[in-house]
Amino acid sequence: MKEILNIIENETHGKCFRSQKYSIDTESNFTLDYKDEKEIIVKRSGETEEQKGYIDLLKLSKQISEEEPLFKYFLDGSRRVYKIDDIAYGHKVFPIITGQIGIGCCERKNRQVKMAKFKKENVIVLPCDANPDNIRNDQYFENIRSKINEQSNKLKISFTIDKILYYTPKKDKDSKDLAVAKVQDRMIELEKELVAELAKKNFLNKEAYLVKDGSLEYKEYKGDGSNKYSYTTIRDNYAAVIGVSKSFNPSLVRKKDHTSMAKDIAELPVYHRTPASMYESEHTGQEQFAVWYVRIRSAKHCQSLLTV
Repeated sequence: MKEILNIIENETHGKCFRSQKYSIDTESNFTLDYKDEKEIIVKRSGETEEQKGYIDLLKLSKQISEEEPLFKYFLDGSRRVYKIDDIAYGHKVFPIITGQIGIGCCERKNRQVKMAKFKKENVIVLPCDANPDNIRNDQYFENIRSKINEQSNKLKISFTIDKILYYTPKKDKDSKDLAVAKVQDRMIELEKELVAELAKKNFLNKEAYLVKDGSLEYKEYKGDGSNKYSYTTIRDNYAAVIGVSKSFNPSLVRKKDHTSMAKDIAELPVYHRTPASMYESEHTGQEQFAVWYVRIRSAKHCQSLLTV
């Protein structure tokens, strides 16, 4: 890592401090919350048939257990983030952040699960201040990445840097938070790329759905106009994808009469679901989503009645 820091220091004309290195993921004094804490107001029903009250899934689950599974692919992502040093540009000091990202997709076939696709990246995150001219940032940081990897090859270091991410510092934001958010955003981009590859090959269709760990509420992307991550493209690629969230804040979900759904979720019987509801997300540019809650475990085995 010393050689990498030397290259960053020399190429960006900064001053490293050789300060404490630590894992941000396990740092007890550091927490990050990427969740949108705005209330979700249900607009209308998301059911194709009228439903009243809780819906019993036990009979249906026994029926479909004898059939070919609909959910054949399972996707999850993980990242580990570390602060490896601090670096000064002018009178400002910024953290140097590294990240290890992994995206895995498993396929279920003949009741056996095997790995279908896997993506991984090692990334470094720097502020735009690392580029003295602050122009052509993509090319500038790509050149630094190439020099780091050239040096790694010479020293026979076993890993390479796949990407250098960068962010614009903000007065009201902690630079460490901005850097970690960049790693998170890159993980989500890799998820989208993997799903796009599966969809392009028609692996995802009406007979083969993918279950993704986490929400599908990707932030609306207003980038270079390439449409790569627009919601039009996402909608097409994710036609046979559902997102599953294991944790959520039920007090933020409001019914049509603006009352909380927390009571409905707490009283949800095992192997039942709530009716599906539609709502529009400001986070994604007013895209519409259907959401419902399913209790797959008896309440007595849950840490909370609000865990389904």
